[in-house]
Amino acid sequence: GGRRSQRKHPLKLATFVELSHGQFHSEDIAKMEMTILKSLQWRVNPPTAMRFAMYLLKVLAQLLLGRSPASDTADVVMHILHEL
Repeated sequence: GGRRSQRKHPLKLATFVELSHGQFHSEDIAKMEMTILKSLQWRVNPPTAMRFAMYLLKVLAQLLLGRSPASDTADVVMHILHEL
């Protein structure tokens, strides 16, 4: 069986604007995203336990090597821990 490809970085809003070829502005996309999230009552799937473990291990590995973890990875870990 094939393994699903997963993005390492979330798409930026500017990417969606570019992909729309001028059809939508960033404000349009952000407003629609908020409309969708509100209609779902913010019930969206959180990262899986495996994904969180991968993020956490990345942060811990960087700390053990005496390096600063990537801020986006550290932010995800902190956000998930805060939600617990």
